[in-house]
Amino acid sequence: MRDNDTKSTSVLRLLACELFFLVSVVATSCDSGTKREDDESRAKQAHTVSADLTVLRMREALRLALIEHKGASVAGDSADVQIRELQKRTQEKLAAGTIPVVEIEKLAWAFVDKARRAHDDGYYRLARACGEGLSSDATARAAGLLILGHAAQSMHEFVKAEAIARELTTLRGNPFDWGLLGDILVDRGALIEASEAYQRMVDAKPCLQSYVRAGHIRMLAGDLEGAVQLTKYAVRSGSRRAPEPLAWAYTRLSRLHMLRGEEAEALQASASALEVLPTSAAALLARASVEAARGQEQAALADYRNAARLAPLPEYQWALADALRDSGQEAEAATVERELEKSGARNDPRTFAFYLLTRSKRLEQASELLTKELEQRRDANTLDALAFLQLRQGKNNEAQKTILEALATRTCEPRVLLHAALIAKAIAVAPQDIEHAMQRARRMAHGLLPSERKILQESFPD
Repeated sequence: MRDNDTKSTSVLRLLACELFFLVSVVATSCDSGTKREDDESRAKQAHTVSADLTVLRMREALRLALIEHKGASVAGDSADVQIRELQKRTQEKLAAGTIPVVEIEKLAWAFVDKARRAHDDGYYRLARACGEGLSSDATARAAGLLILGHAAQSMHEFVKAEAIARELTTLRGNPFDWGLLGDILVDRGALIEASEAYQRMVDAKPCLQSYVRAGHIRMLAGDLEGAVQLTKYAVRSGSRRAPEPLAWAYTRLSRLHMLRGEEAEALQASASALEVLPTSAAALLARASVEAARGQEQAALADYRNAARLAPLPEYQWALADALRDSGQEAEAATVERELEKSGARNDPRTFAFYLLTRSKRLEQASELLTKELEQRRDANTLDALAFLQLRQGKNNEAQKTILEALATRTCEPRVLLHAALIAKAIAVAPQDIEHAMQRARRMAHGLLPSERKILQESFPD
């Protein structure tokens, strides 16, 4: 009996041990499952927090860009409506906890377009805010950099723009990335490297935008025939469904024909530009220059007025003031010049400096403006402005060195050739060299403004 009791006790102990083991396994399994669920929950929470922070950072980056746009478009222009719609869609998706990359990118380019139309750098700052937001997202960095590069270039921050464009071409290198880099290198005065960037663009995407850039670089290098041919390729590649770039290509073609003395072709090209985009200030200016050269003073004056109304910038206001003065409307010319002198330094420092130097006034301000410009770019036109300043300051030897650096690019820009002739006369180089410089300037005189042609005529009378 005692043996049976002992056996029963042993069996019970064994069962107890097995039961304890099973309970332990179940408990461990439950603990393990609970831990795994806790880990997954924490991971989800961390992801949610991270996503929320990303959205918050994007919302903060876009804070200025998402302030409701109040602009009122003119009839037929939906730009302002588009901006408001994109702002609304972007805000809705951010509120839902997602990053609306497509909407932000479209909003940025809508601001760029508005900046060009309104001639207001404030819109470039809004585009930059969108670009900064996009560039902070790894998947949208390239799109953001392209916007940032365009904004920096448009605001004359060429050093910063070059750094952005170089990163962009390394990161992605699509055709428009190379186009941006080429544009900035042209402004910086690095024409050889700019040509290489444009060639990369043409090779990857032969289109209006690439051909018009290739034509521009040919013109800067003095090859007007090649520039005309490439710009014709550009207009043939364009579409009326994209009127702004097509009008710009026709306007470029008009100016090239004028530089070659082909007035009929220049007039036709400017007319084509205005047929595509009647509100193109650049095309109106181009047509006005042809009309003025043909002695059609009233037609030219009307176009100069409209151009300056659409684009109240130094280039247009200066041309209008000259035309008004030539037609005997001195009081109105003075009014236009007062407006020019009030805003010129802000709107286009280099052209305003040229205006001041041509008028022989406020040389100290012109010097300050050009000092800042030269910190950002040293292309032929900026070097020409510096040379003209040095001439006005009586620093003739320095002016000669600077203008030779500008001419080394083989530019055929009429203004550069005018100043080269004036400097040659001032330093009393050999008579044949002065004659050569004068003849080059006279051949391109139709590309000068009336006040510049007057300087040429007075300095080198027949």
